Amino acid sequence: MKGFNYSEIRAYYDHDYWNTPGVKSGYANMSRCIGGEWHTQACGWLNSVIPVRSLKLLDAGCGLGHFMVGFTALGAHVIGVDPSDYCVDFIRKNVHLPVIQTTLEDMHTIEDNRYDLIYCGATLEHIPEEHLEASLQNLYRVTVPGGLLFLEIDTKPDELRDTPEESHVNIKPWSLWLWDLSHPSHNWFIREDLVDALHACRDFPGFPLADWSFIVLEKKRP
Repeated sequence: MKGFNYSEIRAYYDHDYWNTPGVKSGYANMSRCIGGEWHTQACGWLNSVIPVRSLKLLDAGCGLGHFMVGFTALGAHVIGVDPSDYCVDFIRKNVHLPVIQTTLEDMHTIEDNRYDLIYCGATLEHIPEEHLEASLQNLYRVTVPGGLLFLEIDTKPDELRDTPEESHVNIKPWSLWLWDLSHPSHNWFIREDLVDALHACRDFPGFPLADWSFIVLEKKRP
């Protein structure tokens, strides 16, 4: 299998990535489990603290659309963003929800102040450090004032994983991610109350996962 090259990201996340465990991924048969129990529970877990019904929700780094389906079932108005040719084509043919093909650092086609909630799960660790600030600024830009950003980031190094993930090009300790996300240049603040409530929620089996690192941010109002 070819190595990860971020400049070729449109072609990287192909069928093998999502369905064949190996160097590129630990996934198996992900294209066959849309609407499955795990993602349904994950969406329910978030919804139990941050109700999504009637919200305009952007799934930033939506992959094959698993969370898009889960949040739509809960009443959110969902649109996905992903750079992958395979993922975008899969969503359009099988999921039938709106999706925009773009990287997070280049979301110029999405207007300012549009989404009430950004869901960005297991995505930022795939973005090289040199593109991180532009990606964060775009996520902020498209969020409505007073809107929320849920960011879940994988921080586990390859040497601690059962299957290496070569596209995890931005693995660093959660403390460094917190420094990035808390930087004064970002016009948002951490919703510690929502983070604590999500950590405390045990209504859905397995959530929150023991090694999940996540944060909820609120975009400051003018």
